Order: sequence, then structure tokens, then C-alpha cells
Amino acid sequence: MAKFTKKIIIDTFMQLLEDNSLDKISVKDIVEECEINRNTFYYYYSDIYDLLEDVFKTETEKFLVREVREDITFFEEYRRAADIILNYKRAVIHIYNSRKRDVLHDYLQTVSFELIGRFVRREAKEYDISEHDIEYIVRFYSYAIIGNTMDWIERKMPTVNEDFILKISNTFSATVKDMILDCVNNKA
Repeated sequence: MAKFTKKIIIDTFMQLLEDNSLDKISVKDIVEECEINRNTFYYYYSDIYDLLEDVFKTETEKFLVREVREDITFFEEYRRAADIILNYKRAVIHIYNSRKRDVLHDYLQTVSFELIGRFVRREAKEYDISEHDIEYIVRFYSYAIIGNTMDWIERKMPTVNEDFILKISNTFSATVKDMILDCVNNKA
């Protein structure tokens, strides 16, 4: 029952966030919509911001614990990582425009580092490349993706979602091998 109640609170919050800025949503709005009492809300969360952090913590955990097939493409994994952004487009824009933008940034950073790390290591398996160089490549692509994603959100996600993800994915796939080879060929 506790999992169900928590899920209802989260789902209701995300639906309210689709239509309202974060600063306009109150605990009262959530409990009325969920038909629970305030004490139930406060049993799980100390405030709206605690709830927001839990939403992204839950999404991060879902991404990190999933078993990844060896044949999965970068596009497929990046698409999965971006699900919360794509499924709650207006909510994400409201979060971006709030004082809690860092929660969104932290999610993107954690997921990007994990996602990029998986694929860089997969591509680098057959090469003699240092961990230091792998970490550099992971940071390079992660920050590029985070920056582009935050910019895309700031511009209210003007392009078709799949087009944006495909462009990022194609750029990564077209250049990652060159980055690896450059590190291998330029060993100090």
C-alpha cells in the first residue's frame, strides 16, 4: 500500500507540474487531487522540493539498475534516459524555469556519465587506452550532451523530440571511435 500511495503522490505531482510552474504547486493541491490527508504526504516527503528530488532519484535508479543488452544502440539507451523529459515535456520546462533547476541538471549528469561510460568502454575494448583517457572522453561527451539538452529545454524543446535525440546519438556514434583512436595514437 505504501508503494501505491507514493506512486499516486508522484504521478499527481507530475500531472500538476505539466500545467503549473513548480512554485505554484502546493502540498494542498497534491493532497486534494490524491484524496489523501496532509499527514500522509508528510509521511513520505518534507515538502514539494523533497518530492521533486525523489522523482529524479527514482528515475535515476530505474536507469542505473536496468540490465543493458550488449546489442543495444546508443540511440535506444539515450532515448530511454530521456524518457522523463519526453514524457513530461511541460513539467520539465517548469522545473528548468524554477529555482530547483539543479535537480534536473544532476539527473542529466548522473545518467549521462553512466550512459556515455558504457558506450565509450564498449567502443574502447579492443584498444590499449588508459582509464584517464576513457574518463576524459566520457566527460567530454557527457558535458556536451548535458549542455545541449539544457539548451534545448531552455528553448522550450523546439525540435521534434526524436530528431533531437537522433542528432545527439548520431554525433556521438560518428565521432567516439575517432576520439578513442586519437587518445591511443597520442600517448605521452
